[in-house]
Amino acid sequence: MTKAAPANGLVDLVVKVGGKCLEGGASLATFAQEVAQARKAGVRLALVHGGGASLDARLARLGIASERREGMRLTPPPVMEEALAAFAGIENKRLVAALAGAGVPAVGLTGADGGTLRAEIWRPEGFDPGRVGRVVGGDPAAVRALLEAGFVPVLAPVALGPDGEFLNLNADEAAAGLARILGAERLALLSDVPAVLDARGARLERIDPASARSLMAAGTIAGGMIPKVRSALDAASLAGARVKIASWKEPAVLRRLAAGEGVGTAVEGNA
Repeated sequence: MTKAAPANGLVDLVVKVGGKCLEGGASLATFAQEVAQARKAGVRLALVHGGGASLDARLARLGIASERREGMRLTPPPVMEEALAAFAGIENKRLVAALAGAGVPAVGLTGADGGTLRAEIWRPEGFDPGRVGRVVGGDPAAVRALLEAGFVPVLAPVALGPDGEFLNLNADEAAAGLARILGAERLALLSDVPAVLDARGARLERIDPASARSLMAAGTIAGGMIPKVRSALDAASLAGARVKIASWKEPAVLRRLAAGEGVGTAVEGNA
């Protein structure tokens, strides 16, 4: 991974947003207004978005099965084409349009643009995930230029691989890579869940790899929360920033996260 850029005062918080927020309507409008209010309060932001549900629906209409292993979508070349259309096209521009409607000057791009995120092809043992990438570095120049000009960058989780072909990225990892190359102090992974919860349903203030393994073994972290937590732990290791899992539904969530307030669950990766 490329060494983190020195803190440059251009961004306070890198935010990955996913879940139902991206489906449009009132949820997306609410998030866009939160971004607008955070900017008015002086919070400098860069956004990365997911959009897996949109891609699932797109593939279903085409009769293509959606398959996942180890929390990542299998992405053979035909699926990569649809992922590029969904992420870099529909989802990216929908979010940019919602932000514009809230008075936020947003510019959509992908990790491939300007070489912002550099990725290698993921080669796990036991199966071939296809056009799936792992972030190994990048060049912050394009995003820095947007931030310096007063824009909010909105990044789709797509990068170019060493062969010059597009790669699908886990959105949490893409956000962590962006935080790393920008030298951001804080990274927020926002979805529909407010935090990681303990066996009583109470918010965990902090989680690390050891406590995550224990909670998974006990069944406290289960189902779809397992890949989310694993992804967050990987992101925390990659980002070199303070990482939190939280919900976009929380009132004033971006302002509270930027201020370091007690919202969501803090995530600590491997040293």
